[in-house]
Amino acid sequence: MNRPLNSHTANADTTAMSRLSVAERLFIWGFRSLAQQQRPGSPTRAELHHVFEHFSVIDSVPSIDALLQTFDCTAHSSIELHIAGCCCLSAGEHNLLRTISAVQHKDYDTALMQFERWLPPVTASWALSPTRGLTTIFAAAGLTLPNRDYGEIAVMQNIAAAPVTLH
Repeated sequence: MNRPLNSHTANADTTAMSRLSVAERLFIWGFRSLAQQQRPGSPTRAELHHVFEHFSVIDSVPSIDALLQTFDCTAHSSIELHIAGCCCLSAGEHNLLRTISAVQHKDYDTALMQFERWLPPVTASWALSPTRGLTTIFAAAGLTLPNRDYGEIAVMQNIAAAPVTLH
């Protein structure tokens, strides 16, 4: 994956992750972790499996991996991802949460429109399948992503973390 590092600017409020539900935090952490596996200090696949197993969503890892591969191979626009342990969210991560939540709430038109921000239409449509699998597994474990306007959680940047761009 092409992941150029960018610098962050300081922001006093670094609590965006604490405002998210457990389901949202788990998804973002897992997505970031899988995307940045080769980056020093990132959680290993074994660590990711341990955490996802703890939440009874270990079977969702292949769906997240399929989604990442879809972005890696076909994205026409990038998603800025922060490092796995970052307490802040990028605008792209907000949009990704909005997309995943829309799928879990069966709002496929919104999800498709969100996916098309990054992916060609045919690929965006295909991406709904692994996302449905992921959100079904999360729901079965009692992890529901709220159907919210992610604008209510201000886009914040972390002073210590350099994001990667998934493209």
